[in-house]
Amino acid sequence: MSYSNDTIERLRVLVESVENAVAKNSRALTYRAIPYLVEIDQLISEPFAQTKTPDRELLCDGTAMLRYLAESYDRMLRFAVSVRYYQRAISSAYALFLQYGEQVPDLGDLFYSALKARNYYVNDDCADLCEMVFPILKEKGEELYRNVMERPRSLKHDSVEMTEAYLEAIDEVEEILENEFADGGRGSCHALWQRKKDLLSERGILWHSPSQLNPRVRFD
Repeated sequence: MSYSNDTIERLRVLVESVENAVAKNSRALTYRAIPYLVEIDQLISEPFAQTKTPDRELLCDGTAMLRYLAESYDRMLRFAVSVRYYQRAISSAYALFLQYGEQVPDLGDLFYSALKARNYYVNDDCADLCEMVFPILKEKGEELYRNVMERPRSLKHDSVEMTEAYLEAIDEVEEILENEFADGGRGSCHALWQRKKDLLSERGILWHSPSQLNPRVRFD
């Protein structure tokens, strides 16, 4: 079972809507993309739920769309969400390999992005991903793994962003910030981060800005 023509057309419309929900002068996505991403997830997940043995076409298309979801949440800096889709995408790619002996295009890039997302906040050996990818990519997979794991994170980020409480609050907070900081400007990141910290605090969430966590780094 693969996706119907109606589903494919709806996915096309949703992807277009996601790409229109970008921040000003940036490829970064905003909170406005969330409803479209949620619907994409629902549409691509339904056929998988209806069959125990997905066919080749469903695995190929499903992997591609799961990867799109993961990368979209990366563009929103929602790594706590993107890692879930990376895991599902790699699981789908692994099923394709086991059942049909095929490799999805750019699996190495998918694996690399998944490793980076999983290590954005904390050190994670990603053993579950390696177990699926190494049999397919072999030495190349091991090399990609070393490239990510041996490279220290350049900046620290608050792991509170991984919590459900933060994820439930951040859409509303980002909408307020978007309205209040529409003009931007040099040095505005500090004012924005302070406002974000205050808004999250009002919602019972203690959040530390990048400047607090990286005092030796200069932010404009």
